[in-house]
Amino acid sequence: MKSLLKLALPTSGMFLGLMLMGFVDLLFVGKLGAAPLGGLGLGNSIFSWVMTIGLGLIFGLDYPTSHAIGAGDHRKAFRIFAQGLHLAYLMTIPAVILVLMMGGMLGRFGLNPEAVPFARTYLMMTAVSFLPIFLFNAGKSYLQAQGIALPTFLVLVVANLLNIFLCAALIEGRFGFPNYGFEGLPYATVISRFFMGFTLVAYVFWRELKIGEKLRLKFDPVILREIMKLGVPASLHMLLEVGVFSLATALAAKFTAVDLAAHQIVLNTASILFMVPLGIGSAAGSLVGRARGAGDAELMRKTGNSALWLGLGFAGVASTLLILFSDVALGIYTHDQGVIEAAKKILFIAALFQVSDGVQVIAAGALRGMGNTVWAAIANGVGHWLVGLPLGLLLAFSYAFGIAGIWTGLATGLTFVAVVLAMIWRRESRRLLSNSLFRGSRA
Repeated sequence: MKSLLKLALPTSGMFLGLMLMGFVDLLFVGKLGAAPLGGLGLGNSIFSWVMTIGLGLIFGLDYPTSHAIGAGDHRKAFRIFAQGLHLAYLMTIPAVILVLMMGGMLGRFGLNPEAVPFARTYLMMTAVSFLPIFLFNAGKSYLQAQGIALPTFLVLVVANLLNIFLCAALIEGRFGFPNYGFEGLPYATVISRFFMGFTLVAYVFWRELKIGEKLRLKFDPVILREIMKLGVPASLHMLLEVGVFSLATALAAKFTAVDLAAHQIVLNTASILFMVPLGIGSAAGSLVGRARGAGDAELMRKTGNSALWLGLGFAGVASTLLILFSDVALGIYTHDQGVIEAAKKILFIAALFQVSDGVQVIAAGALRGMGNTVWAAIANGVGHWLVGLPLGLLLAFSYAFGIAGIWTGLATGLTFVAVVLAMIWRRESRRLLSNSLFRGSRA
């Protein structure tokens, strides 16, 4: 638990820093009205859906990098990181093209006409920021595999301060800058993301040179295939999970601008809380991978189990606080009473699924540390798309539950995924431990 906390705390802080950018964006745009706020939510959900395809592939770096570190092969770990940089460049071009195409077609899907222009503006202007996002996550994965998380966290702190300054300057026209209104947001976002990505990669290079390593950045198709073998299922897992929430936002856009704004506020609140178990799961994945690389099955099992208990404890506290202080939480985003009342109807559901959401992401991280990314993809596909989404559609439209019906479906899907992945982790960790003990007894 001590080793886990040492890595999980700054890693969770890093993920919270990423979410804080979105939170700050919502605070500034929330002052502009329900339509810009809903447009930001719609545009960001589409951007995130495309982004997760690339981030899932980057997650393919986690297991081979941590395994190499656990086995004491630092040079191989850096070669894996180098392939992550190549992968970042390769993924950026199709991601930009896809987002530009989707932004151009938004008006054809019957979405709320007040929100669509803002969503299109956001997508068209932020498409170029895929590159720094992918680079940042490649650097994060490499450092985290070595148990290093503080530099990543510090880069994010500075990037957030830069984003706050730029939002105030460009959205509200402070500090002598012109007032661009909503269009100032994408400028602030893009600049902050480029700072974040290139600064972290520069730190990795500086650190390698400082310890006397040569920067071998040669393209290696063998290692890249190893990354892709793990990254494709991880990408599918993230695509299925984030995709269902992005679709939920699109469905919310079929209701009023107030409902869409309420959905976005609650989703952002739930997402902020989710960053802590996400950080715990990410740290668990790195430590489980290192334990497996070192051949210590018992440490691997204990690390994953400790992470699950830690996540459960946090989720229980977070759910309770969210229910008790709902007025305070919603009042941070907007003073529009109509939006606040609409958000209250779904905030309770979001609070309840914190436990399921925490368990599933930590179990998926631990399994990824074992080199198993397939089960998470399968569980998310079945849980979200065959269980949660159909139930949400039925409740929202056939039974006229509206936005609350969609959120009930999301909560049900998450619970299914959590139960399945927790069971898979328990089975696989016990199997590896039994195999290790059997080999030891024969020796």
